[in-house]
Amino acid sequence: MEAGVIDTLLQLIVEQPSWLAFGVVAILLYIVFMNPIRVMHFHALLAGLFEKLATRAARHTVAADIRSKVDSYVNDHHAEDILPYKLRFKWVATDNVESYTEKSDVFVVMDYKRNNDRNFVNAIREYTDKGFLPDIRHDIPSKILTAAELVIQEKIIRSQRHGALSIFFDEVVPSQIGKDEELKAFHSTLNRINMLGFFDNVWLNEILQSADVLRSMDHDERYKEIYDLAVFLETFWERETGEDIPLKHMGHVFKLNVVLVAKSDKVAQGSDLYTWRVKSAFANKTKSVYVTGIRHNYDFISEVIKSIKNIFPEKLVWVRTYKSHRRLKKPQDAKIAFLRY
Repeated sequence: MEAGVIDTLLQLIVEQPSWLAFGVVAILLYIVFMNPIRVMHFHALLAGLFEKLATRAARHTVAADIRSKVDSYVNDHHAEDILPYKLRFKWVATDNVESYTEKSDVFVVMDYKRNNDRNFVNAIREYTDKGFLPDIRHDIPSKILTAAELVIQEKIIRSQRHGALSIFFDEVVPSQIGKDEELKAFHSTLNRINMLGFFDNVWLNEILQSADVLRSMDHDERYKEIYDLAVFLETFWERETGEDIPLKHMGHVFKLNVVLVAKSDKVAQGSDLYTWRVKSAFANKTKSVYVTGIRHNYDFISEVIKSIKNIFPEKLVWVRTYKSHRRLKKPQDAKIAFLRY
């Protein structure tokens, strides 16, 4: 009824002579305002409609924002193999948040909240629960997987929605770790590896490279192999500048060398020293070689990687830049090349 009144008013104003339109509008307004309860009912219906439209628009905006931030993270951090699935949303009125996969997408089912930091944290948690290492995650021991998911969640939140970190640290991390000292310790180890820049560039990369072998092992063997690799990489965190530490790890599954480029006393010797180290590593049945160095020797690192590429073009898989820092030192730009036998 009320909608019809409004339509009639608009039509008269547009189409009829002004005196006739004025008279009819006055009569119709008199009828409407003589029924205030119905007017209030109409107002409530109209307000509800606008609220639904506004909520739908807000949901669309939030979904587009979160999707774009995830895509940006994946692109900027070369995480296409680590997070291969796209993020999608289904909005429902529920207090529970869940997710499921369909083809190459992760659908997050959740209710829209006015706190967009919480929306972001909820979405990232559910997205990584299904989309993080999807082909191997079920073969990774649960505590290791939980620690790794916390690290990747923090990385995404820190880089894409820094303001949501308080929710993550105050609510998510304590609820996931609880009083589990083993999980807490391993989470700390992975955090240190991440600050070095070795979490995704080395540790996760090695897990992906050896996924088929890991699946063939029993739980305890997998746990030991993955754990020992993390402990080896953590030694780089404690390393003093110029200190000699083991650069080779030869486990049952993971066999790798880390070639640190450009100690100041080595630059004068040129790139031949490093190409020899790569050649020697492969001769000794190393499967992976990571050639890396920090910013103050950037030109020399680039020269070394170019020389290695010329000698081992079929073994060079990728070259990346990243941020690295040890202990409380400021992060520095770094470069890393990955070669696989």
